[in-house]
Amino acid sequence: MFLAVFSVVGVWHISGLGASPGAVTTPLTVVYLLMKAAQLGSEEAAGFFLGSGQAEDGVWAGAPEAIVLLSSSEVIEGVRRADRVEDRLFNLSSRDGRVPEIIWKYLSRLYRELWESGLGVEIYLLATGIDDVDRVVRDAVVTVSALKGKEVWVNMVAGPNTVNLSLLISSVILGAASRYYYIFQPKTQMLHPENVTFESLRNPGGVVGGLINLWVDIPIFQMELEPLLRRLREVYDVSPFINRAELKRICDEYNVGLEKLKRLISFDGDRTSPSPLFRSYLGILKHLEDAPRNFSEWREWGRRERILYTLDRETGRVRKLW
Repeated sequence: MFLAVFSVVGVWHISGLGASPGAVTTPLTVVYLLMKAAQLGSEEAAGFFLGSGQAEDGVWAGAPEAIVLLSSSEVIEGVRRADRVEDRLFNLSSRDGRVPEIIWKYLSRLYRELWESGLGVEIYLLATGIDDVDRVVRDAVVTVSALKGKEVWVNMVAGPNTVNLSLLISSVILGAASRYYYIFQPKTQMLHPENVTFESLRNPGGVVGGLINLWVDIPIFQMELEPLLRRLREVYDVSPFINRAELKRICDEYNVGLEKLKRLISFDGDRTSPSPLFRSYLGILKHLEDAPRNFSEWREWGRRERILYTLDRETGRVRKLW
């Protein structure tokens, strides 16, 4: 029997989190079932993971390694309880703990049914100020930046809009995510896709087509604008205007076509100047000054800020990391 083992080649899923645990568990159910179907020989399921990591040393390409959830302290600490939950696989309900704990219980049972072993995924929770846009942007861009170099998939269906937009903008500016996705499912209270039954866990090949149809990859063009924006800031700090030829020369150094900057730069004949949107992007990048450079530093940053939690790998209980 194939037992999935997770290591550093896995995928890091970043997501917002509100009061609906299914917004996190449903797409992960799709991933796990497709992974199991691929292991059992489904070429259609294996195609879902093309370009995702490497299958080596018993680690399946595309296997989740960690989940990072940006949420409010009220949701994380259980002050805000889960909305109505429907689970036809394991009969979990909104009474089964805090929102993050319901996620852990569901994923743990799903994983055990598929591979007969414990959930091999670290789950981190970052408490952010949902109604404080600048705070959310800071937490999103710092988190995304710290995970550069890892394979990052961004869940665009879970959590408040402020978090989703901040994750999207941060990932695009930094060129840090390889996949942006959402799941279309009308019954948002479900913890799993509606077409999944307990029999599907035994024979996932039978639902592969339906699962793939639920999954929507958002085709976002990765630009990794951060280095170019920093350079242009230095140039425009010296002079509020530069000529078009000089701007093109700088863009060419970073392999970015001048046409990509039409909304960031104002053109007046041969003279160029920063647009208000450019200034907004610089406001986002300011959060990266002295920011953590990798996951270890990010973990220490979250501990120092007293905003980072994890789920205990044995019990699934929410635990502060400070």
